[in-house]
Amino acid sequence: MKIATPDTSHLSNIEFQDVYEPAEDSYLLLDALEQDLDNLKSKPNIVIEIGSGSGIISSALSTCFPDAIVIATDINPAACQATKMTSSINNNEKLQVIQTDFVTCLSSRLNENVDLLVCNPPYVATDEGELGTRDIAASWAGGHLGLNLTRRVVKNLSNLLSPDGVAYLVLEQCNQPDEFIKEIKYEYGLKCEKIMSRRAGREFLIIIKVTR
Repeated sequence: MKIATPDTSHLSNIEFQDVYEPAEDSYLLLDALEQDLDNLKSKPNIVIEIGSGSGIISSALSTCFPDAIVIATDINPAACQATKMTSSINNNEKLQVIQTDFVTCLSSRLNENVDLLVCNPPYVATDEGELGTRDIAASWAGGHLGLNLTRRVVKNLSNLLSPDGVAYLVLEQCNQPDEFIKEIKYEYGLKCEKIMSRRAGREFLIIIKVTR
């Protein structure tokens, strides 16, 4: 299965002052999804992206799975607007964009119903004082070990994923990925594996796949 990279040329430097611009981590996630989607046990009915930013990932998945309910969330209102623009320019009018922290306003309705979850979280290790914003800093400030949002996602996967559901998350070497994978397996009782990695300048990026 091929995943076409959505057009984001409608977003300018003005938008990217407030919204995370697609970069190597975005494209690595797209490559990993394209490589792995044939391994899904069935076509997903509900797909969610947490932290949609420009909308490049959720728009790609909306094109890939036109019959699915695809939901993109972001805490940053500018990111939600950018995702809507990307959805529109790429003819993904069915993509639902919701401004919310994590999936707070949707969690009860998503309970054990999410077939595919993707998240390119803020993974840069920062002081805790840099957390809690709704602006561009929300796209990169990850708190202790850069795992603030990532750990929150993983803690909730048992509640969110359907029986055959799968999650794809981006990690960076500062997140201590080997130790975090052990935490996912032994503390949360989930299966986890690295499926793709790539060096991007000073960063070493890893995509992990998490299932029940």
